[in-house]
Amino acid sequence: IYEDGTTKEDIKKDKAKKKYKFDGAIESFVSLNIRSDENGKLTVNAQKEGISSHLHLTIDSGNIEINASNDSINTNENGVSVLTINGGSVICNSGFGEDGDGLDSNGYLVINGGYVFACAHPDSMDSGLDSDEGIYINGGIVFGNGNMYDEVKAESKQEFLVMEFEEKISKNDMIMIADENDDPVAAFSSFSDYSIVVFSIPELKKKDYHVYKVSSVTGRLEGYYIYLDIQDYTDAKKVPFHFL
Repeated sequence: IYEDGTTKEDIKKDKAKKKYKFDGAIESFVSLNIRSDENGKLTVNAQKEGISSHLHLTIDSGNIEINASNDSINTNENGVSVLTINGGSVICNSGFGEDGDGLDSNGYLVINGGYVFACAHPDSMDSGLDSDEGIYINGGIVFGNGNMYDEVKAESKQEFLVMEFEEKISKNDMIMIADENDDPVAAFSSFSDYSIVVFSIPELKKKDYHVYKVSSVTGRLEGYYIYLDIQDYTDAKKVPFHFL
């Protein structure tokens, strides 16, 4: 929709001014709920943000894939908005512009279930999981990587790991997490390079974990690039890191 008085010649010469300006490929001024009874698929390829809500956003089911040049998902009412994921699959690649978070809430981010794979821009100081008021992981399979860390609250109901690596991890590197007995728990690679990762699955316990870079793993693939129930792996080398 263009401003009143816009001519076809203005549009042709790229001089037309839009009456409304939006950051998101999908943008809502009210609370937005996404669900699919048939496990449908939504793919968003965005020149700026992917899905943006000016209030709350709740995802209950369905398979959502977002490729964005800024934040893949953003809820932007400061201190108020709640981005909630209860189920489904949410895959975010925010590496197509100059910066961008994976999931970004100017209020709260709550993950109760489902599959979340959120990658920030590889070269900017952004997060896979970003929230101004707090991140709560209560269930599901959760992976978020980037170069900054926004706090996951200790009140979260599911255990989580936050790891910062001494050297940047390449998107093609297969990273494996093993427990204190060196039994593998999970492995993953990514869409983008990163220095910080947040990872959570129901199988995590309060114990020490080791981190390795491996050439390959044999296990159950969950969504994009996450392996669980690992039976075998090759060429394990310890990776210097510390927990945040």
